[in-house]
Amino acid sequence: YRLGGDGQTSYRIAGGGSRTVVIRYQPLGDGSGSSATLNITYDDGNDATQPVLAVPMAPEGTALPAVLNVEPAQVVLDDVMLGETREFEITLTNSGGAPLDISRIGLSGDGDPAVPTDPEFTLIAGGDALMLAPAASHTVRLSLARDADDMIVHVGALVIESNAASSPDVILFTSNPPREE
Repeated sequence: YRLGGDGQTSYRIAGGGSRTVVIRYQPLGDGSGSSATLNITYDDGNDATQPVLAVPMAPEGTALPAVLNVEPAQVVLDDVMLGETREFEITLTNSGGAPLDISRIGLSGDGDPAVPTDPEFTLIAGGDALMLAPAASHTVRLSLARDADDMIVHVGALVIESNAASSPDVILFTSNPPREE
C-alpha cells in the first residue's frame, strides 16, 4: 500500500466536508502483506486528546476484520457542580468488515487494565453484550453524581472486551471538582 495522488498527508477539512485520499495497492510476489490499517489522527477540538480513526484496508474480495472505534476517546467532566448529576454518552462503532462481537461493556474494577472506577460513576444503559454489524453503532450512557460537599477528583473507565484486535478497549473519564468562585 502507498499513498497516491499529490502525496499530501495533512489536510484541513471544514465541518461537513470531505476529502478523497488515494491508496494504491500492489501485492507482493508471494501474496503476503495483503492487508493494512490506515490510521487517521484528527483534532476534535479537545486539546487533551488526539483521537485516531483506524480504517482497515484489504484488496477487493478480502474479508476485513471487525474494528471498534470509540467516540469520544476520553471524557473530561470539569463542569459538574456540587450536588449535580451529569449524564454522558460514548458511541461504539464497528468500522470493520466483519461482525463485532462485544462480550463485555462495563465499568473498570479490580483486575482490569485501568484504574478502578469511582462509585460516583454509574453505567445507566447500553452495557449488555451484543453483536455489531459492520458500520453499525451502539450508544453507552453513563452518569456522574457529585454530592453537595464533594470536592475531590473522580476517575473511571469503561472497559470493552470484543473480538477486535484492539481488545480490551479502555475509555477513561475524569471529573475535577468545580472551581470555587
